[in-house]
Amino acid sequence: MQQRRSGFTLLEILIALGIVGVLLTLLMKFTVSVNGTSQDLQDRITVTDATRRLSELVTQELRSTAFGVVASQPYAPASNQISVLRPVPGSGNAVVGIGVVPATGFETSTSITTFTGNLASVPAGTYMVLLSGPAARLLRTTAATTAGTTQVFSHGSCQNVLGATSATVSLVTPIGYRYDAAGRVLYEKRGSSAETIMAWNVSQFSLAYTYVNTSTSAETTSSTFSGITTGSGSFQSVLRRITLTVGMEEDGKSQVLTNTINLTSPIGLNITNYTECTT
Repeated sequence: MQQRRSGFTLLEILIALGIVGVLLTLLMKFTVSVNGTSQDLQDRITVTDATRRLSELVTQELRSTAFGVVASQPYAPASNQISVLRPVPGSGNAVVGIGVVPATGFETSTSITTFTGNLASVPAGTYMVLLSGPAARLLRTTAATTAGTTQVFSHGSCQNVLGATSATVSLVTPIGYRYDAAGRVLYEKRGSSAETIMAWNVSQFSLAYTYVNTSTSAETTSSTFSGITTGSGSFQSVLRRITLTVGMEEDGKSQVLTNTINLTSPIGLNITNYTECTT
């Protein structure tokens, strides 16, 4: 009678090793696939978060613009750049009326006397907005002299232009964003500070301006900025909205977000005439 041998033959061992090898190969491929999917997801999350943060930062500044106006300092508004005015907290000051600044000469004067209250002395180079009814004018101080509870702001050769009746003056900081498509860089400039890089890997930064006809309420949207108001009479339109589109790309992943900014003055003003003189 033949005795059955115990253990495995070499062939059986080789077959078993082959099966284990196949299983290990499949497991490795699965692991690589899972890791790749996980990294892909992480890259998408990263670029989405970066785009959202950048979009929210710029959108918030645009929504906070003083008096609902778009400025030309530091960058003239266009399809790829924009400037707004950030109010300096607690800087709204009544312009001293007749007797201090003669009403007949205020419009051509190159200085403004204001009540300052608790406002600290204002240094030269400070930006301010003179408001009179629906008109606003951006000026820049060359000197400021304190006299009791008033300050006299001189602003070079720039005339006030606007009337003094019920006028106010507020300090502001111009903030601008400029997109360099070739370098895929978004720049930021605040007041007199140097231009700085705000974000890299920016694949898109575009602006569209929506004007509403004051007679018909018809809307026109364009990438061209035409001022706070455009046209006259029944053809007059007022800038009411800005559409901001921001896109970023990192590690082959991209994200694009669009926000709409309604230009509404936080203090109920309806500015239809805006000028600047900062030389």
